[in-house]
Amino acid sequence: MQTSRDDTRPWRLQPGPWDEEPDWAAFEHEGLPCLLMRNGYGAWCGYVHVPPYNPVLVDAYDPEGYEYWPFDVHGGITWSVSREFSDGRRLFCVGFDLNHGSDGAPGDFRYHDRLKGEYRTFEYALNEVRSLADQVAGYKPIEQMTNLFSGASEADNGEV
Repeated sequence: MQTSRDDTRPWRLQPGPWDEEPDWAAFEHEGLPCLLMRNGYGAWCGYVHVPPYNPVLVDAYDPEGYEYWPFDVHGGITWSVSREFSDGRRLFCVGFDLNHGSDGAPGDFRYHDRLKGEYRTFEYALNEVRSLADQVAGYKPIEQMTNLFSGASEADNGEV
């Protein structure tokens, strides 16, 4: 795992557990590139690369084009991007943040004399991004999942 710290940390206005944490981490989990970084308030954000062959890229959009990400992470998926490079490679990532109404971030001290909620640590963020990578790597198409819940098994292909 590669990590780094930003010693300027413009959001660090009060001492806290964030003083002993990195500000950025890149690593692989389940063979997928993962990234953790802080937003402008010092709250963690996590991102996972979704390979172009992963079936979730088909299942993630309803017929009207609205996104639906079937992943269970803190606050849900709040960010997704697709980017095509000049060499033809396509990169697709999904991400989440730990700066929701019940979360606290070091940058809260800009506007309040306390955290607005619970500070989510680096370890918490690391566990969430690993969980997201597990879910991306193990994703089964919706059609397959529907068969599992209807009593049919994956091995049941109608042959006797």
